[in-house]
Amino acid sequence: MFFILWWTRMHHYMYRLSIFVTTFRCFRITRKELHTSLHFSVCVSVQDAAKATPQGYNHKKGVSLWTYGGRQIITADKYMDLMEAMQPDWYEALNDADPGIGSSKKRILNSTTSSMEYLKQCITLHKASQKLKGSALFAPLLGGRSEKARNGWSKSLMSTTVDKSAISGYTIVGLHTNGPEVEDLQPVNVSNIVKASLEPLAAELPRQTAGMWNPLTVLQLAHLGVDIFDSTFPFLVTERRGALTFPFRLNRRQNDGAYSKGSCLEHQNKKLKVSEDSPKAKAEEEVPRQDNKIRESEDEELSSPYEINMKNKSNVSLMKPLLEGCECYTCKNFTRAYVHHLTIANELLAPVLLMMHNLHHWMDFFSSIREAIKTDRLEDLQTLITTSVFESNEGDGLLPDLISA
Repeated sequence: MFFILWWTRMHHYMYRLSIFVTTFRCFRITRKELHTSLHFSVCVSVQDAAKATPQGYNHKKGVSLWTYGGRQIITADKYMDLMEAMQPDWYEALNDADPGIGSSKKRILNSTTSSMEYLKQCITLHKASQKLKGSALFAPLLGGRSEKARNGWSKSLMSTTVDKSAISGYTIVGLHTNGPEVEDLQPVNVSNIVKASLEPLAAELPRQTAGMWNPLTVLQLAHLGVDIFDSTFPFLVTERRGALTFPFRLNRRQNDGAYSKGSCLEHQNKKLKVSEDSPKAKAEEEVPRQDNKIRESEDEELSSPYEINMKNKSNVSLMKPLLEGCECYTCKNFTRAYVHHLTIANELLAPVLLMMHNLHHWMDFFSSIREAIKTDRLEDLQTLITTSVFESNEGDGLLPDLISA
C-alpha cells in the first residue's frame, strides 16, 4: 500500500509520502475531486513505485503487498476497508499487475481475469460507501507487455459489463516492476503499449502512471496522453544524494536570476574540511564542471545526466547554490560546499535540503510542461532537455532512444 501526498523523511525516514504532479489538458478534467492544481492530492496506489515489487506472489486469494512487516495478502474487501479508513482524494482499484516482460498468455489472462473481479468488487463497495463519496476511483490499465491484451482490457472497461459511472480516471500499471530500474526504461519500449492501453478510453478522464520515469520519458508519455505522474524520480535522486539540474525553461536561460550576491548564501564562510586557499581546493575549482555527465568512482554511486552528484569531491569548495537561478529554500540559503559536507558526513539535513530542491525543480518542470502543452511546444521542451543534457554524451552512446511518433 502506498499512501501518497509528499516525499519526506522524518525520524530516520520512517514516513514516505509523495506528490502527484500533472500535465493535465483542461478538457480532461470533469470531476470536482480532481482539481486542475491536483499537486497536493492524497492518493493510494497498490504497490510502492520506489521499490522493486517481487514477482510471482499473487494468486486467487488476493494480491501480495510488501510492507515493513513483510508480505501481506489483501482481498478487495480488506482493501476497501483501508480506503474507507484513509479516505484519500483518489485511489487505484485493487489489481494484479504482476506480469512482467516475457509473461505467458496464460499468466496475463489470469491477471486480467482476477483484476476485473477486483475492479467490480471495488466499484460495488465504492458506490455503497458513504465515507468514499468524496474520493475518486481510478481503474487500472493492465495487459503486461502485450499490446493485444492491453487494448482488449481497455475495451472491456468501456463495455456494458463495467459500471463506468464510478470510474473517475485510469492508472497504467504493469509497465514495469517499480524501483530504480524504471529510470533506464526507454520510451520506445513502452510507447506502443501505452498507445494500445489509452486508445479505446474516454478522452475526458485523466490518465496516471507511477514510477521513476526520467524527464525525457515523462515528456514522451505526456505526448502520448498520460496526465499524472508522481515524485518517485526526485525522491530516488535524493536517496542517492543527487541534485536535479536539467533545464526546462523555454523562454529564458536556465541561469536567469542567478544569485550574484554571495551574501545571500549561508555557511559560505564556514570552514569545511578543505580551505578555499589551499592548493587542493584551487585545483578542484579548476576541474571542468561535469554536471551533465554520469560520474562514478570507488566511493560514489552512479548518477543520471539530469543531476549533479553531491558526493562528488568537486563540490567541496564551491560557494554557489545547487542550481543558479533556482528559487527553492536550499538554493537561496546554502552552498554546494555545505550540502556536500552534510552528504559526506551522513547528516540527516543533507537529504532534507536535497529533497526541498529536487521537489521544487520537479514541480517547476511540470509547470513548464503544462505551458508547453498550451502553446504546442512540447517537442521544443524535449529538444531543450535533450541538447542541453546529452550534448556532451552523444559520442558515448548515452543519448536515449526517443519516440518519433
